[in-house]
Amino acid sequence: MVGHDAVRSSQVRAVGAAFLRARPWVVAPVAIVNLLCLVRADAPVLQLRVLGVGIATLLGFFVYEAIRFRREAVREVQLRRSLWITAAALLLACAASGGPRSPMVTLLVAPVGVAFAAFGRGRGNTALLLSVLAGLGGLALLPADTPFPAIAARQAAVMTVASAAASLVLLWIGVTGLTTAYLEGGAALARTRDAMLDAMNDRMRGAEALGARVAHEIRNPLTAIKGLVQLLARGAHEERDQRRLEVVLAEVGRVEETLAAYLSFARPLAELCPGPVQLATLLQELALLLEARAGALGLQVVVRAEDVEIVGDRRRLQEALLNLASNALEATPPGGTLTLTLGPVGGGARIEVIDDGQGMTAEQLARLGTPFVTGRPGGTGLGVTLARAVVLQHGGRMNHRSAPGQGTRVTLTLPGEPGGALPDGEDPDR
Repeated sequence: MVGHDAVRSSQVRAVGAAFLRARPWVVAPVAIVNLLCLVRADAPVLQLRVLGVGIATLLGFFVYEAIRFRREAVREVQLRRSLWITAAALLLACAASGGPRSPMVTLLVAPVGVAFAAFGRGRGNTALLLSVLAGLGGLALLPADTPFPAIAARQAAVMTVASAAASLVLLWIGVTGLTTAYLEGGAALARTRDAMLDAMNDRMRGAEALGARVAHEIRNPLTAIKGLVQLLARGAHEERDQRRLEVVLAEVGRVEETLAAYLSFARPLAELCPGPVQLATLLQELALLLEARAGALGLQVVVRAEDVEIVGDRRRLQEALLNLASNALEATPPGGTLTLTLGPVGGGARIEVIDDGQGMTAEQLARLGTPFVTGRPGGTGLGVTLARAVVLQHGGRMNHRSAPGQGTRVTLTLPGEPGGALPDGEDPDR
């Protein structure tokens, strides 16, 4: 992928070349008008010679660059140098045509404006700005009629209008060209980014499908291995062999748990089976499932639920809540409480899983939900990932709030039906 700096540089070079090629055609008519005005104003011969030679030299420089950059690409340093030379020459022309009252002062806007548009803020443009301001300050300090008398008002007005018109045309060529190029470059980068994201999504979906297939293929022989080990364990006579086989069974169980979590996470959205879900009943059933485990850990499970019904996939929601509640039980010391709350919000529901356990640091919160990143010994980190995927599939949001020593509060906000609108002001997923 072409980098942003390379794209910007190519745009500056292309538009800069177009600007330099068009510049003589804009400047030449204005130079002729200004010289004719000086002649009509009966300017001193020396002033005519100085300005004539200076304007002719500058115009010749412009023509040389226009011809040169028709044959070769302009580099950024060449464009910057050309704009500096132009600004310096115009300051001298202003000094020879009335100083601060020179009708050609407006021409300075063109090279400075194009430089700003092409190169933005930076030391180069800062130096250019300060130099031009210093030059203008020097013009302001020149005594009246130095080195030549002021140009007659009538001719000076014509020269001012012609110089301003040339500046506007040059700015239009340079600045709008750069703006258009930047917009087109941004659109091109956006198209490239979208194409890359589409390709990445395709690869991700392919990888998920392959992973799910591999997981299924592994699970079948794993089931056979588990059955054979169980048979061997029942027939083992020595205590040492019995312990070894129990370790094997425990490890097989861990693998099965990981595969089950991964397959649940990899299920596509199309597998949602929406239907009416009485969430209060769901939480009461979840509490019954957790009761024995909580009792063994010395914990209490409390349910505070109002009657709320939504449309959703009951099985998937139960899986998600079971994973979150299991994490809460693991994080809570004996004597603690796991609280499940339910209430209506807008047209949907808010479910909270609250524990008074050890809590999490900001760093742990930031990594929460990353597959296979977990603080629980033997954990996979897929429980939170699965829960978040289920909530997102329903069009909801999941939020974690926690602090060390203050427990954890997980808030699930679900719409009335999958993909439905959520109430305004709900916390984003974290």
